[in-house]
Amino acid sequence: MARPRSRLTRFAVLCLTGALALWAAEWGVAEAHPGAMLLAAAPQATFALPSLVTLLLAGLHRNRAAALWSLGALALCLGPLMGLRVPAPRPPVPPDAPPLLRVMTFNVEKWSHGVPAVARAIEAVGPDVVSLQEAGRYHWLTGPEHNPDALARALPAYRFRRDGEIMVGSRLPVRAFRAHPLPPGPVERPALEAVVEWQGRPVRVVSVHLIPIQFGEVLGDFRRGSLRHSRAVTAERLAQRDALLAAVTEEGEDAAPLILGGDFNAQPQSRLSRRLAGRWDNAFDRAGAGYGYTTLPSAVLPTARFDHVFVSRSLDVRRCWVPNVRASDHRPVVADIAVPPAEKERESW
Repeated sequence: MARPRSRLTRFAVLCLTGALALWAAEWGVAEAHPGAMLLAAAPQATFALPSLVTLLLAGLHRNRAAALWSLGALALCLGPLMGLRVPAPRPPVPPDAPPLLRVMTFNVEKWSHGVPAVARAIEAVGPDVVSLQEAGRYHWLTGPEHNPDALARALPAYRFRRDGEIMVGSRLPVRAFRAHPLPPGPVERPALEAVVEWQGRPVRVVSVHLIPIQFGEVLGDFRRGSLRHSRAVTAERLAQRDALLAAVTEEGEDAAPLILGGDFNAQPQSRLSRRLAGRWDNAFDRAGAGYGYTTLPSAVLPTARFDHVFVSRSLDVRRCWVPNVRASDHRPVVADIAVPPAEKERESW
């Protein structure tokens, strides 16, 4: 009996060591190595399974040492690795507080569920501004419910603008639309910006869809003993990130506060997400609760958080959540944001 108990304890220690190594690889190495790239992009819940099984076995065998080691591993997986967010306490909102700007970002998966489903999802949330990805025209979709014009007809209160696969819709006055090309990805996926008017001041809302990590190609690098594809993907993703940073800040952030939403194909711990979070606040990290998973393998049971809303630090995110919507293989991300008056913002600089 002692030998199985000892093996179980050693395995529990191995679970904790492995969880710590995963955390170090994802946050330290990030996308600099294909192995860390795959780990950071993979569903993080899978890494909790060994420690969960070990904890159950420790309970059956009444092995306190193994239970403690596996509890530590499980806590690390369920917390930092899986991206658990616990919102900080906030003071109550005064009754005379100004209204909140509601934004929504949603990858509609090339209208896979039809435009009516997307329109219902948008109407249910009621965003002031919505950014859409994979919302273009596709030659294999010829039905009336699978094109962007149908969405404009279904939501007449919104003014839509599309560039390639990227779309922005606003029920607020729009001062300008601008498209920013993002090399070296497909030309049909620029960063599309709408300058909307909120409470008498401009707010910039940008919709993006960055290129994904191709798991099969990265795994192929391991089989070939070469990092060629992995390094190329990393370089392309970082080039898109740098081009995005340059494009949306070219006028200076003092021109108007910025809201950047879209499908970044990056978990929060990726190098790409952390670089953006170094410039702006991630709305869900700031005001979300839980895991905020949006996709992979589907919207029915999402296990990854690829969709984000980033905001200027002058903005106050009061709430951010992921509605349980079945209109795509992604779930949308919604944020309620307090936009300070221009005079108050200048006083805070």
